Amino acid sequence: MKQYLRRFGIQARLPPLLNTKQLLEVSSLTSFTVCYRDLMEWNNVKIAHRGKFFNPHMQDPLTRLHSIHRFESLVSHSLARWMHVDYKLNSYPYHDLNIMIIYMDINQALRSGEMLVDYLDQVDLQLTGRVHCNLMQLYESIQPHRSKIAQKVKHPRLKVLNRGILLSNSEQYFTEGPVYVILMNGVLSYLSCDLIKMDENHGWQQMYVDVDVLQNHKSVSFGDPDDLCRVAADICIPNHLHFPSGSEMFIPSRMIQFFHNLSRTMSEHKLFALDIPQTRPWWHKLWSNEQKHASRFIQKYQFHNIFEKSEVETLFIPDFAQVKTLYNHINQGMNLAQVNSLVDFTNEWMDLKESASFLNRDISLEYQYLQDSKLEILRST
Repeated sequence: MKQYLRRFGIQARLPPLLNTKQLLEVSSLTSFTVCYRDLMEWNNVKIAHRGKFFNPHMQDPLTRLHSIHRFESLVSHSLARWMHVDYKLNSYPYHDLNIMIIYMDINQALRSGEMLVDYLDQVDLQLTGRVHCNLMQLYESIQPHRSKIAQKVKHPRLKVLNRGILLSNSEQYFTEGPVYVILMNGVLSYLSCDLIKMDENHGWQQMYVDVDVLQNHKSVSFGDPDDLCRVAADICIPNHLHFPSGSEMFIPSRMIQFFHNLSRTMSEHKLFALDIPQTRPWWHKLWSNEQKHASRFIQKYQFHNIFEKSEVETLFIPDFAQVKTLYNHINQGMNLAQVNSLVDFTNEWMDLKESASFLNRDISLEYQYLQDSKLEILRST
């Protein structure tokens, strides 16, 4: 009945259907309906605004285990060396060295930005005045949170942009010329997915959640997919696979939107994305390989089901092989990505003696921690 009413525009007794941005802008609703993707996203942004998002005591043990904090300087120096060589070979002296760090954790982004800029300044005097490092949130923030972020910036070469690459007008951050887009640990994992289900008419339905704030109750229904969900399903699901009625799967709707925005507004970008890798199959492979519903595997694919726990972030651990395919498809061959382990990348670009000199400390323990890392990198060439 609920789907029937929505389809024919009969909304009188139904809670309003809201998206993430609308939910962030209002605070007095007693009930509302939201697609599952936006509900998880809204919860994550709320936690981030309360300052709890990257509190180690509030995070999943997997997130803490794969943190780069113990070897962050070595990762930043290796990344800076790669950018320096690539820039000198392909862009110097016709363009400046532009860096865009997209973040969820502002403190991590500031540390990374400072280390990148300081390293480039020290190794090449020709770059003086030519390195520009901007920091942009993954999601558009509310105004009070923006002022808190601005107060954290102490480095004169860093600039925090008061907008996000998602939930905002993407034309605002159009960038001409080459730019290195950096996604440090965690950003890919916070791009929320849709849960879709095959109906009896062999069409995909999107999961929606009705939220009763006063009763602290959530109920699930499936209805017509919105535009983003429909596009994501068309891109991700192979036409040759047959799915019986009742089949369910996650699809990476926000990741598709994110890569599309990058391709359209920063067409000459080179991507460096670092995150926790998924070792199990993703998307349609979940159904075709295991013949079971995705919703029964929420704890394997989506850490912290929002129906059970709303004070901890929701993660979707990416399958880097699938992310690479998705990125290459959206960029239509203009930018091609490759996947490396963090260990392989840093071993190729690291100079331990130089880093120890710059940092003025013994980094042998940091190097040891780094060699044990299981993180992976998606890097465009």
